[in-house]
This record gives sequence, C-alpha cells and structure tokens, in this order.
Amino acid sequence: MAEAVAFGASVVAFIQLADRVVSLAKRYIEALQDAPATIRAIFVQISALRAIFDSLKFLERYQDQASLGIIRQLAVSGGVIDLCRDAVADLAELLPGDEDADISTGMKRKRAQAADLMTRLAWPFKEERARKKLEEIGRYSQSITLAVSTETIQEMHQVKQTVEEMSNSLSADRRHAIHKWLESTDPSGIHQTTLSLHKDQTSDWVLRTTEWAAWLAGQSRCLWIRGIPGSGKSVLAAYLIQQIENHCNQHSRYASVFYYCYFGNNQDESNHLLRWLISQLCRQSECVPNGLVHIYNTGRQRGQMALLTILEAVLQPFDKVFLSIDALDESNPRQPVLDLVRTLVTDPRFSKIHLLTTSREYLQIEEVMTPIAVQLPMDHELVREDIRVYVRSVMETGRDFKRLAAGLKEHIEQKLTCGAKGMFRWAVCQLDILRRLKTARQINAALDELPETLDDTYERILSVIPREHAQLVRKTLLLLCSGAKFPGELGPIYSSVLLTVLLTTEEGYLDDPYENPYDTDALRDICGCLIRVTPGTIETVEMAHYTVAEYILSSRCGASTAQAVSFYSISPSELVLQYGQLILQVGTAYGQLRDRLGNNPEMNKAELTWPCLYFLRFLSSREPEDWTTSEERGLLPLIWEFITHNDLWDVWYREVQRSIAPYREHRKDLHIFLKLFTANFPGLAIRFLEQSNQLRFLLGFNVRCDIHAVSVRCCLHLSCTVIHSRLLQLMDPTSFLMLSLHLHYHGFKCDLGNTKGDPNSSARYEWDPNCSINVALNRGADPNCLLYGRTPLQLAVNNFDEHAVLLLLKHGADANLVTTRDGSRQGYDFSPLRLCRQGTCAFVSRNSPCGDGKLCDVIHSGRCSLKEVPGIQSLRGNIERMLVERGARDFLISPEGVETSTSE
Repeated sequence: MAEAVAFGASVVAFIQLADRVVSLAKRYIEALQDAPATIRAIFVQISALRAIFDSLKFLERYQDQASLGIIRQLAVSGGVIDLCRDAVADLAELLPGDEDADISTGMKRKRAQAADLMTRLAWPFKEERARKKLEEIGRYSQSITLAVSTETIQEMHQVKQTVEEMSNSLSADRRHAIHKWLESTDPSGIHQTTLSLHKDQTSDWVLRTTEWAAWLAGQSRCLWIRGIPGSGKSVLAAYLIQQIENHCNQHSRYASVFYYCYFGNNQDESNHLLRWLISQLCRQSECVPNGLVHIYNTGRQRGQMALLTILEAVLQPFDKVFLSIDALDESNPRQPVLDLVRTLVTDPRFSKIHLLTTSREYLQIEEVMTPIAVQLPMDHELVREDIRVYVRSVMETGRDFKRLAAGLKEHIEQKLTCGAKGMFRWAVCQLDILRRLKTARQINAALDELPETLDDTYERILSVIPREHAQLVRKTLLLLCSGAKFPGELGPIYSSVLLTVLLTTEEGYLDDPYENPYDTDALRDICGCLIRVTPGTIETVEMAHYTVAEYILSSRCGASTAQAVSFYSISPSELVLQYGQLILQVGTAYGQLRDRLGNNPEMNKAELTWPCLYFLRFLSSREPEDWTTSEERGLLPLIWEFITHNDLWDVWYREVQRSIAPYREHRKDLHIFLKLFTANFPGLAIRFLEQSNQLRFLLGFNVRCDIHAVSVRCCLHLSCTVIHSRLLQLMDPTSFLMLSLHLHYHGFKCDLGNTKGDPNSSARYEWDPNCSINVALNRGADPNCLLYGRTPLQLAVNNFDEHAVLLLLKHGADANLVTTRDGSRQGYDFSPLRLCRQGTCAFVSRNSPCGDGKLCDVIHSGRCSLKEVPGIQSLRGNIERMLVERGARDFLISPEGVETSTSE
C-alpha cells in the first residue's frame, strides 16, 4: 500500500514541475515571434511528457494495482521516473523564474521585456546545456512510453483472449447443432452393450500378435479380422477399441473413432459411417471446417464426394486417426461400404487414417480386403494354443474325463482345438456334450460329427435334452432370457427363486411339497453349458454366454426342423407375456398355498415376492403404447388375480394390507385399486381404472378413515402425484381429498439438520405446488366434509400436517367443526385445537430413510412419542397459531353429544 502511495506522489510531483516549465516556455514563445528553437522544443517535449504522466495518474487511480507491474518498476527509488524528474528540474533552472521579469503586464511591453531578458540571462550560453537535457529527457520519455505501451498490449491481449473465449462459448451451440446434424446413426449404444459382454482374458491373444503390433505402430494401414458367425468378432472389436482409446490417450494428436454396422439398421452404412467419422473428429478437435459450415447453412444433404472433401480438412489437426469398423458384412448392401473402405486406405488424402475392420468370411468382402489389408483370422495360432491349453486342463481336472484313456484324450484335444476355429465358447460346449457320453465309441462318433457353428452346437444340445426335463429347461431359459433382455429391470435371478418357480409348476409337486426332485446341482447338470451358477452370499443363476439367449430368441431356433429344438424357441415379442404369465401364476399359486408350503425351507415366500414386484414395477413404468394386445389380454387378469389372492404383500405394507383387507370380499375392485395405489404402481392403477366396468362407482367410494390403520403416506403421495390428474377427471374430489389426507406426504425439502439439537427449532419447508391436497381443494373438494368419521381439518391436525392445515383453512375449513353432536359416536370427539394441544403421539416410519424418525418421515406405520420427533414443539405451535387466528376453540364432545370447554 505504501508503495502505491509513493508512486502516486511521484507522478503528482512531476506533473507540477512539468506545468511550471511548460508555462515559462509558453510565455516566451508568445512574447517573442522569433523565439529560439530550443525554447519551442522544450514546450513541445515537456507538454507531451506531461500528457504521459496524466495517463499514469489516471491509471494509478482507477486501474488494478497488480496490472501496473511494469510501470511500477520505473517508479522505484532512483528509477526512470526519478531520473526524468531530476532532468526536468535541471532544465527548469536554466529558465528564469517569474521573479526575474514581470511579463504579465500588457502585450505591448512583452516583446521588449523578453528581448532584454534573454540578453540579460545570456541565453546563448545556456542553450547548449538545455538541448542536452532535452535529449536526456527524451530518452527517459521513450522508456516510460514503452512501459505504458507494453502494459496496453498485454491488456489488449487479455481482452482478445477473453473475446475469443466468448466467441468459442457463443459458437458452442452452433457447433453442437452441426455435430447433431451430421450424426445420422449413433453406434455408441451398440458399443456399450457389446463391451459389457466381454469376459476377462478372452481377447488378449490379439495383443500378442505381430499383425496387431505392426498396425498400431503404423507399419500397415488396414487390419482385417475375419471369422465365422458366432466367433465373437464384435465383442473382440469392442475390446480392441478400448485398447486403441488407451493408446490414443498417450498422444495429444491421436484420435480414435469407432462404428458398428448393424443388420437391424437395414441400411447402406457408408454415408452414415462417414458422417459419424467427421462429427467425432470435429468434436475431438473442437474445429468445424468452413466447408462443413457452408453445407450446413445451405440445408441440403451432400453426396459422398463432398463428405470426403470435408474429411480431408477435418484430418488436419491430427497426426493419426484410428478408425474401427465392426461387421462390414451387415451393411445392406455391402458394396458401398467396401468401396468406402478401399478409398480410405488407398487415397493419399487419408493417409492419416489407420483402419481396423471385422467381418465374416464372404467372397465379396475378401476380394476388396485382401489387396489392401493385413488379415488376422479368428482361428489364429495363438487362439488355438489357448484353446488347446484349456481343453487339456478340463480333461485333467474334470471327473468325467479321468476314466478316459490317454490316447482318447489326445484325440479329443486335437479335434476340439482344430474344430473351434478360434471360438472358446464352441470348445466349452463340446466338452459339456462329450462328458455326458459313457463309452469311447460314443465319444469317437461325436468327434466325427462335430457341429461347425455355435448355432449347430446349441441345436445339438437342445435336441438331446430328455423329454422329462424339457419343460424345466424351457422355463429356466425363459426366466434367464428375460433377465438378459431386460438387464437390471427384472432383478437378479436367485437360484432359490428359480428353483421355487420350477418346483411350484412341476406337475404333482404341490401334492407332496416335501418331495424335491431338483436342486441347484441337478439343475446345473440338466442344463449343462447353457447356464452358469455363481456362488456367493446369495447364489445367482444366469445364461452361461450371451450367445445362448441370442440363439433362443432368434428366428433360427424357431425355424429348426427338429421339433425338439424349436420347442425351446421364444419370440422376443412374446417374452414379456410368457415371463409374466409364469412368474404371476407361480406367485398366485404359492399365495393360495402359503399355509401348506410355509414350512418348506426351499420355498422362501419373501424371495418369491421380489421377482413379482420387480415385474409389476417394470410393467407400471411402461407407456400405454408399449403394451401389445396379447400382453393386455394375457397379463392384466393375472395381475388382478395375483393382487387379490396374494398375501405376500404383507412383506411390505402389513398395516395397509390389513386396513384394506375387509374390502377383499365385498369390494374386490376397490381392494385391487387400493393395493396398486398404496404400493406405488400408478401405471397399473391407471390401467385397472380404465378397465373397470364400474369405474365411476368405484371412484365415488366412501371409505371410512381409520388413522391407526393407514400407512405409507409417502408411497400414496407419489402415486397421487403421477395419477391425480387422471383420478380427478373421474373421482369425487372430496373422496380424493380424504384419501390424500390420510396418506399425505408432501414433496417438500425439510432442513431439520440445522436445528442443532433444539427440539423447538422450526423446520424450513419448500412445498410442492402440485400437492394432491391442493389440487383436490382447487377442484372443489369440501373442506368441511362430515361423511368420513372425522373432518378434513381434524384429520390434518391429528397428523400434525402443517401444510394440509394451512391449505384447508385457506379454502374455508371451519376451525371448530367436529363430525358428530348427536351422541352416535363412541368415545369423545375433540375439536381441532384440542387435538393439537393434547396430541401425545405421532406415527413414524420404523425404517426412516432419513434416520431416527425425523419429521419429514412422519407416516402412519408405527407409533412413537411426539417428544421423540425433532422440531415437534415448533410444529405444534405453528398449527395452534393458525387455528387460533381463525377463531378456534378448545373443547371436546362427549359420547352423549355434550360439548365441554377445556383449557390448555
């Protein structure tokens, strides 16, 4: 700070000195028409220097001190500014002061006085010294001017940088729009799905090949990986793409782009591939060529030649671009994409591109790729060696192979190693087939007729499954295919659940549930290499390989001429229907037979509940247009039946289920609706309402409210949030209001953590504007309804629902209204204010997600003392204040209908 003050003082002192010199020189010039040239030079040069110091004074006052670094260095003691000031002071001494002559009187005397003065001072003898001082001052002036200019240039550079950054920011949306316009097909989803299928240590062999090393080093332009269908080319490609990306991360000017041709697109992939390649390179370089901008601005699609010209420009920022294309054979037609590959490899304009491709071994592809690419067959010697080691290891350790002669083992090893053609999965399946054969003759016969492909292998496996196990295997494949098709959405398949489903549907088993024909080992033995059992805390079952589900769900399985094989085929369009029918039928049957099966350790009712609930949640989240007609006809009746008879729902909401159980016999529709509603399946609740034959009658129900039996307020509110608009189109608003009040849970944010242990501190709320109570009241619900055992306000106060109380009073609720005064009520009835003041318990979740029964989790699933709830005293005070402001009185009504005033 002191340094800044000194700098400012130096500038001011110089300006004062410069003003004196300029003033004297100016007067002499005005007095003498032929004033000496040196005097004129003094006037001009010192005036200019003063202007510079004026600028410094301005900057010192308004500029950030940190930005005056260079100039501040000139102002240090003994620095340029000090030297310049001393030189100007010396120059001032050469000029006479005001006391030497009075030149302020009259212009008529000025010239004579000045001439006399110059003579008297012998100016000619001082002029030379003055000229030298001017030269010295000029050098100092240049230094100061340069310093100011440097600071200005730096500031201009910063401004330019800021403007450029703003320009980039402003153009980001435009660049994004161009990228999206380019991307007609995005292969990212296929890549992620395919990469998830990769198994550790199954693709490392490629990294050990000389072909891969040479291609990665740039010694070859194109690497073509070829193999038969089912050999795992796509999964291998996904793995290699990951390795390429890791390689590019080590080089700032390298880029990696991938593309998957996919038969499901049913398109010529060439232009889609090219557009994707350009967009990805533009994204990675953060540059868009002018030619591309022009094409985008015209709004017209251009052909491949124009796109190739743009690609040439896009490649400029990179040293190498690694382009990976999977499944060339799946483009329809193939020739255009093959022509594009040839162009990218042979045209000198694209010499920066290094191409990795995979495909099946078709002659059309081979004719194009052979001259331009290094080939890497899936049936590589390194893969064969890995398969040989694996086969040998299985036969040495497997119980079923130990009895075989050494010569036969060597024969098996040789046949499987050669027949696998690079497919580990194929070898695994053949070993599973061979281990089941009893004699050497059978094994040799099987080796002589080995299937060529995985499809042929699966057909052979399915065809030899014993007839008595066919239903069991198909149900197993159905469950596991569903899990593979909808990963995560239907939950994991636990072995205990799978066995429960299989045993429950086994013919004759339910007559004698203690006769267990299957266990995990038996299931593994029957299904063989089709499934994999993973041990752990909870044992799970899944498909042994993704190709199993792929084959079962494909048309190839259904088209098999062998009826024993096509029996296992599952149409993808029927998968949800068949899975749902199986799991819901089992759940319903098990629910009906719970007492008989409850003691069987294999039949865990909780474990069977979860697959059903997962499935119902999956269905509830589907859009109406996603349902097929067969699903509606085949599943919805089963869902209603499952909900009606299945007591397993008590696992979640026991008190809710007990509270609505009386409606099971007399109001079946209402019972189903309430179960769906309270279990947070709004999508299914809507479908049930739409299917109900007595919809308006159902929605006009009057359900007596019992605050001690209703629970899971949060779940109901979530359902209300989703479907209240649909409900209120058909439902009496007052009935909906009472239903919502009983199970009300606001979508509020409650900040009780800042109360710092003070139970009287107020919580802070941000209320949900779409609150179902608010919606019901706005639709005309009666805030003073007397038909439900308690008034809406009594119910809200008893629940300590501050926001509901506020809304009801705002919409005209009577603060002193009670339901009965005619003596028909058993027990005392309390006014809202009495309920507020004497309330001693609240209903708090035992398993509060916020922990310790905080106020935001007060729901009707268990009781606790109000003093256990943080902030309850403040909440009680807020409600009491609102009631008193509306004229509430403290009283109770006796069973005979007599009102008695009470005091706090």
